Amino acid sequence: MLAKITSKNQLTLPKSITAAVGPAEYFEVEARNGQIVLTPVRIQRADAVRAKLAELNLDEQDVADYLPYCITVCIPDPAPEVPACRDIFDLSFLQQAVAGRADALVTGDQELLSLSDSFVCPIVTAEQ
Repeated sequence: MLAKITSKNQLTLPKSITAAVGPAEYFEVEARNGQIVLTPVRIQRADAVRAKLAELNLDEQDVADYLPYCITVCIPDPAPEVPACRDIFDLSFLQQAVAGRADALVTGDQELLSLSDSFVCPIVTAEQ
């Protein structure tokens, strides 16, 4: 299927393509092996984060207590090589773990846990 870049460097994606990946307002864009790769990104709003914290029974004090153990990690360009994963949203967690030289990646996500044998640091559950 063809798409044309306009003189203003804009690209219109065919509806059948955008429908196949689901609703997305933003795309991560990268050049890979001479191809332009678009990956849909869903940006969470603050209210969605607050709802998730409430669902997990966490309050502002829990978050404040945790923050001293956190560091800011920037993913370099080019991003570090990580194992292939089916969930594109897991990619940044893997890249941040590599870039931040993490001792372990703690998750409840089964897709990430399945990569533990091929990753540079242990991928474990909180219970472990």
